[in-house]
Amino acid sequence: MNELVGLSLADIQWEDSLLRIRNAKTYRERLVPIQSEMKKQLKKYISIRGVVDSDALFVTIDGTPFVKKVNTTTN
Repeated sequence: MNELVGLSLADIQWEDSLLRIRNAKTYRERLVPIQSEMKKQLKKYISIRGVVDSDALFVTIDGTPFVKKVNTTTN
């Protein structure tokens, strides 16, 4: 989940069909190949989400970036 909320529009390398993951568990950057269908779906999502003030790829309904929430409740 942390990897997803950390993605920005700049992390998509359209021409090379790569997605740059910066917040991996190992704290190292890695490049992940994306297929043409994924590129198509990402473009569709970006057009539906519209213009927002954030560079984050995934945003909430009010245009703010998603954040990873930590569950602090105990059973």
